[in-house]
Amino acid sequence: MHAHRLGLEPDPELLYLAAMFHDTGLLTPFSDVEQRFEVDGADHARKFMLDSGFPAEAADVVWTAIALHTTPGIPGRMGPEIAITHLGVLTDVIGLGLGELDRRQVDEIIAVHPRGDFKNEFLQACRPTSTDSSTARRPRTEP
Repeated sequence: MHAHRLGLEPDPELLYLAAMFHDTGLLTPFSDVEQRFEVDGADHARKFMLDSGFPAEAADVVWTAIALHTTPGIPGRMGPEIAITHLGVLTDVIGLGLGELDRRQVDEIIAVHPRGDFKNEFLQACRPTSTDSSTARRPRTEP
């Protein structure tokens, strides 16, 4: 929806893969305490794509979209898959750009895929890995 609104034409398969894998770095066994969860997810997606026979260039696009999906200011200056992954995540998590989308389409999507209490559940599932505010968040593993 954002791509159409902005006149962008992302590759739908690459955009789908970026959307599907963008938060895998939050989950064990795909998380690594040594790097940001975005990079963990990007690494996992790249491996999946290369193992599945995708060209390295396609894997690099998806890697970049996932690695930068929480980074402000940069994805919008890059290719359509990277920009739209970032904007889609921002719309999903904090509602950024939601008012610019066709309300009927949004309502149709939410009717089929209800959000429940996504925002609060997502925030509860994450915690800082340190007191450094620049450090990415990790999933809670304790009950």
